[in-house]
Amino acid sequence: MSSINTSNYWSSSASSNKGMSGMISGMDTESMVEQMLSGTQSKIDAQEALKQQTLWKQEIYRDMITTINDFRNKYFNFSVDASSSMNFASGAFFNTMKAAVQGGSGLNIVGADSSALTGDMRVKIKQLAETARMESTVSLSPDEVQGQVFTNNLNTLTLNFKQTMDDGSTQNVAVNVDLAGAADMDQVVQKITAALSSNGVDGVKVENVDGKLQMTVDKDNEFTYQSAGGSQFAMKMAGFSAGVTTEKSESGESVIKVKGEFDQDPKVDMTFDVNLDGITKTITLKDVTVAQMQGDDVINSINDQLKKAFGVTNGEQNMKVEKVGDASSGYSLKFSMSQKLTDEKGHSFTLTGADLTTLGITPGSSSVVSYSTKLSSLAGVQTGSNGKYSFNLNGETFEFEADATLGDLINTVNDSDAGVKISYSSLSDTFVMETTSSGAGFGIEIDDTASGLLKGIFGSAGGLDTGKVSIKGKDAIVEIDGVETTRSSNTITINGITMELTKADPNEEIVIGTERDVDKIVEGFKSFVEDYNAMLDKLNGYMNEDPEYKDYAPLTEEQKKEMTESQIKLWEEKAKTGLVRRDSTVEAFLSEMRTIMYTTPDGSNIALYNIGIETGNYKDQGKLVLDETALRNALASNPGGVEQLFTQAQDGLAKLLDNSLKNVANTSSGSPGMLVQMAGLKGYSSEKNNTLSQQITSIEERIEQLKSIYEKQKERYWKQFNTMEQVLANMSAQSNYLSSQFFSY
Repeated sequence: MSSINTSNYWSSSASSNKGMSGMISGMDTESMVEQMLSGTQSKIDAQEALKQQTLWKQEIYRDMITTINDFRNKYFNFSVDASSSMNFASGAFFNTMKAAVQGGSGLNIVGADSSALTGDMRVKIKQLAETARMESTVSLSPDEVQGQVFTNNLNTLTLNFKQTMDDGSTQNVAVNVDLAGAADMDQVVQKITAALSSNGVDGVKVENVDGKLQMTVDKDNEFTYQSAGGSQFAMKMAGFSAGVTTEKSESGESVIKVKGEFDQDPKVDMTFDVNLDGITKTITLKDVTVAQMQGDDVINSINDQLKKAFGVTNGEQNMKVEKVGDASSGYSLKFSMSQKLTDEKGHSFTLTGADLTTLGITPGSSSVVSYSTKLSSLAGVQTGSNGKYSFNLNGETFEFEADATLGDLINTVNDSDAGVKISYSSLSDTFVMETTSSGAGFGIEIDDTASGLLKGIFGSAGGLDTGKVSIKGKDAIVEIDGVETTRSSNTITINGITMELTKADPNEEIVIGTERDVDKIVEGFKSFVEDYNAMLDKLNGYMNEDPEYKDYAPLTEEQKKEMTESQIKLWEEKAKTGLVRRDSTVEAFLSEMRTIMYTTPDGSNIALYNIGIETGNYKDQGKLVLDETALRNALASNPGGVEQLFTQAQDGLAKLLDNSLKNVANTSSGSPGMLVQMAGLKGYSSEKNNTLSQQITSIEERIEQLKSIYEKQKERYWKQFNTMEQVLANMSAQSNYLSSQFFSY
């Protein structure tokens, strides 16, 4: 018998900090008390071990229940809507069919169910089902990006403030300061002071402190400084490009200190990205002055870099920029593609980067429309009397605010109950609206007379130039074996065959051949045999284990502390081995299953061994062996007999096997299987309501009783020893007194 150092499952310790603990007698009181309590401690240890073994048994039985139910659920399902795949309780499995196009084209076979009949089906497709659909006839894409005039604003500094109103609300106030002509910081201060005054921004003191700009905002002022912006040149001229600090003075004023000094002719660096057809290149401008921005130097530099970045086709740059305007009114920049790329569908570019604002370009500008494009930018569109864009689509009314975007419109329509989807293709630069369902029963009904919003997007598509549209979808029209019928979808099921219609040709006859899918049925039988044998392997494994648990008692916590993780794992494997050996319930179940496998059901003239399935050598303990050739012959010569062997209502093998499986592992609370009654199953009502759980509860109650007895015994023993020590102490004191009296004489 294997053994390890003895240690208790439970002990509140035999020691005690009360009393004299052998101080007079010299006895090892704690060891003596522990020895006197050892009998009760052994009983507690035995109950703890029994509890652990019972828990392990419960785990083993639950593993069996899961294995049995996994097999049952996969192969035996008697519900009305049961799937035919691998379901030996369903005649549909034994009548698994396959269909293929034998002649012609115009459709794809999706599948065939058990209702399909062997033989040929002849199909003519006269018309495909269609959604109601309309495609835009106008282009919304600008094909180019033209910015705002920038040359007149190169010296403009923008100071942003937040103003608190009397009612507590706030509004943003932007003060633009023209720094052109400023020769020093004092002049910058003068220009900012004048601009603040003209914009009604009071209580802000601007001054030159040691050559740097400083602004002081009164403590109780209604204005709060937020940030500085505008032209990079003006920012650098006033020193803002170096950053600012904000402090509070002793009197509570906000002091904004600009870190940079005055720069009369600043030079700035700018970068931005150009993405052409998915390829991104960075354009860099270094040490640029205001004079260069107003001249041609910057334009020439950008064009040189665009040429190197995207190349030349037919003598023209694929991407270019040009100045628009004149010296008196100011210049703006226009980015565009070559004429070849513009004329050819599918090309586009986008400009990104914060430095574009100095060039008058809005970052993110693109040559194609996007979700962020404002509805107000569409030609021919105007708001209604309520200041909103509106239209009616399939009985649903849609309204959008004046600042709404194309993305707002598309998302709102697509998420609605109108039954249509709007999409945009940047490749073809077209919008498409179509119904989400095909067929004559679905359509597009539009009333766009309120604002002409959809006309602005789709042009004259579907007759939108009149303000109203009515488009209907189409049904598929097919002729099956001479009988004409219609369907709303191009995926249809006729006589158990599901097909996808792909091309209409009334003159073409398509031939579909259907036959029993013997390969799939055989694969189902192979899977059945493999899973059945795997289930037997597991159950027989538990039944045949040597009872090693008898030599390996469950470990206590103290014992585990003396062992490594791997040692604990190996020990507990031994401690669990054989706990359910020769279980009568499981052995009876296995015996019953073997008997069923030899059964010839009433009303059937064959058994499993007639279709190539037999039990192997007796050493295999009931495992099945499949002869695929014999099975195929049986399916070919007697498919009805094979089906009846399993599916006969009362006595078919499927019913017999299912009943046996349910008898031991059914999880229903109304009629739980025998193993479920014994061990229960997690997540079910039987988890606590089962025989082993009740036994565990009883053991736990017994353990608590023994612990109570242990404590009472310990208290009594210590009381007795302490009394003895007190008596000995008294005797020792008397003896010492008498001795002292003798010596005093």
